[in-house]
Amino acid sequence: RLPAKKELMSIVDYSIPLPGPTIRTVYFPNTKSSDYWSSTTNAYYPDYAWVVGFEYGSVGYYDKYYNGMYVRCVRGGQSGSLGNSVISLPKTGQTKCYQGVSPYAEIPCAGTGQDGELLAGVAWPNPRFTNPDSTTPISGDIILDKLTGFEWTKDGNVPGPSACGPGTRKTWQGALDYAACFNTSNYLGHHDWRLPNLNELISLVNAGQANSTVWLNTQGFTNTASYYWSSTTYASYPNGAWCVYFFDGKVFYKSKDYSSLMYVRCLRG
Repeated sequence: RLPAKKELMSIVDYSIPLPGPTIRTVYFPNTKSSDYWSSTTNAYYPDYAWVVGFEYGSVGYYDKYYNGMYVRCVRGGQSGSLGNSVISLPKTGQTKCYQGVSPYAEIPCAGTGQDGELLAGVAWPNPRFTNPDSTTPISGDIILDKLTGFEWTKDGNVPGPSACGPGTRKTWQGALDYAACFNTSNYLGHHDWRLPNLNELISLVNAGQANSTVWLNTQGFTNTASYYWSSTTYASYPNGAWCVYFFDGKVFYKSKDYSSLMYVRCLRG
């Protein structure tokens, strides 16, 4: 089958710089330093599908009619839970299927081979987001993601100890410093807060939603913004770091001194 977006991302090696390919070629020979199709449609733009770029690791989307993309197939499934001994990937969240040609309307999923039909990956708990003690409704300042086990700060406006200089937009180093200040201040009784790496950060994106920013704010999070820093440096340009656009789930990089749009949300666990 054609891999889902998260499955295709799972074989990217973000330590490899341009010209790539950003993958271990001893295991994956003849990989092109180019874009590869996933089976996941962009929920906001159904005429686009998600692609993963093996030139430097970007994740974006492209018109489905474009014939310049490559393909790598996958088989098999996931283990039943996200345990410590086996790396498993969760479902993307997409449950719908669409025509592969104009007008890209929603269609029945049977036989399409799309992400919405196969629903590959570990199922999401219901509810997925709770208090750290797994109770609901969410009432505190920390949200537990029962799918991954991560605990996130609830408020996207990065409130915290006054010593840490609460704010919203930060440079990359400012985001790292802010997480470190959480720990020296024992914020909310914990000293293991950190800036999420790229894969941890994108775990919050729901590919079945046209806007994951809005969706997260219906799941118990508050003041979720669109652009967030990860702790992962861009290998081809060490002055840059990887970011996630929560409006649609795009992965891109920005200069580390850029602060005009970039927010921070810390996690622990």
